Amino acid sequence: MASEPTPEQSYCADQARRNDWDRFICALFAPSEARETLYALIAFNAELARTRSLVSEPMLGQIRLQWWRDAIAATYDGPTETETDASPPHPILAPLARAIRACSLNRASFDAMIDARSDELYGGEFNDAAEVTAYAEATSGNLARLQIAIIGQGVNPADPTIHAADEVAIAWGIVELIRSGRIAPDHADDVPARIAAARLSAGGIERRFLSVLLPATLAQTYIRRPKAGRLHRQIALGYKAFRGKF
Repeated sequence: MASEPTPEQSYCADQARRNDWDRFICALFAPSEARETLYALIAFNAELARTRSLVSEPMLGQIRLQWWRDAIAATYDGPTETETDASPPHPILAPLARAIRACSLNRASFDAMIDARSDELYGGEFNDAAEVTAYAEATSGNLARLQIAIIGQGVNPADPTIHAADEVAIAWGIVELIRSGRIAPDHADDVPARIAAARLSAGGIERRFLSVLLPATLAQTYIRRPKAGRLHRQIALGYKAFRGKF
């Protein structure tokens, strides 16, 4: 992976900051050589997440998501003749494709993220806590797994890190749903337990993966102070990261 940002990667950093400020700030605490690639992944996830709010009917959203599905497939399988002659790709795609190849990113994680966003175009209601958890796993959970693969450059960390990242990702995914108004605030009752479970693994966690775990601090901050501004959240993150905690 290139350590110096290219124009496309700088675009990704800007899009990550604009559309997913919290994960963007967390990525600042990742190893420097991984940050720009993380921004590409965060920007990609933000593009998927925005689909529901950008379209007036589900079919239009499906078209947007199918474009991303085909683009990701082409990165793994090679472009079709039609795609080879198509218009210039989205500026996020090139750095994302480099990350996929350099870090051997799991294709199933991308497919699951797109599938979850596709399903939410048709109502997006949740019947129970199990469905909320499943959605958080498919979206935030898969994103965290891909972030870990980028930081580890394709080498998986020890199980405690993976377990902690999964718990934190689900907790933050639930908070994101509450913040967006898609689920009631009482779903936050599950969040402290997941953060506590993640922190039980703290002794076996590799510090280089700390940025993937820092959303735990954001989730906890939100529960305690739902209206906490960016400065407050950034200070909380910085304090925890300086101590090597989350």
